[in-house]
Amino acid sequence: MINRTMVRTRVIQTLFAYYKDGDKTVTGARKELTKSFADTYDLYFVLLDFVNELTAYAQQQIEEQIGRARATHSGWQPNRRFTQNRFAQQIFDNRALRTRMQEQHLGWDSGMSAVAEIYKKMTESDFYRQYMDAEECSYEDDKRVWRLIYQNILANNEALEEALDEMELTLDKSNWTTDADVVISYIIKTIKRFKERFGISLEPNNIREIVNIIKRGGAKKSVKQTNTRTVHVLEYHGIEFAAVYNHQRKHLHTVFPVEWMDIDEYVNE
Repeated sequence: MINRTMVRTRVIQTLFAYYKDGDKTVTGARKELTKSFADTYDLYFVLLDFVNELTAYAQQQIEEQIGRARATHSGWQPNRRFTQNRFAQQIFDNRALRTRMQEQHLGWDSGMSAVAEIYKKMTESDFYRQYMDAEECSYEDDKRVWRLIYQNILANNEALEEALDEMELTLDKSNWTTDADVVISYIIKTIKRFKERFGISLEPNNIREIVNIIKRGGAKKSVKQTNTRTVHVLEYHGIEFAAVYNHQRKHLHTVFPVEWMDIDEYVNE
């Protein structure tokens, strides 16, 4: 997800700051560089979690409209296609996303100001109206509407930039406003690579077999995530997926579809 161009830019920025500030040490500069990459990684999760925030807001709007319809005794029936979007449900159910958000104490509490404005722009867009009015809706249609939301509404969105600026201060992050459009482009790639079904069940026997594949060096690709965790891309029972393995504790942390992250863009080469 963090590509070579971003790495080069960050390294140059860090070197410039290091030589400009005579009091800065090599260790301090290295820590700043590492934190900047971690912050961008967190931004990826936060912006992907926006799927959950916008879906929840849309559901809230439906409930309010239902309340008004009951009060006026009208026969209005809600169109729940967007709130029942299958891709959005996958994001909501994704354990890797929830774990990261919880572990890093990430959330949209200080950035909710953008949700209402983005929702309004979305509902006024032609692509959203076409999606909601279509006679049939496939899983690919569900993915496409979210790609267009990120591409046409979130990218270069002033309300989102203001929200991220506020969240930077609240969550002690950096570069979120400057990195937003780049990260959004990666999220669009992520959405394209999602599949409707992902059939890995973490039963005890499956866990043992997956760990054994990792120990035997049977992964197609391995990417060091932290000093203790490595992401392994492997195939099990005909399904390709990514597994996060804690090699210090010898513990399988989680598994998720390869589509969930653009593994090839990790800095590991």
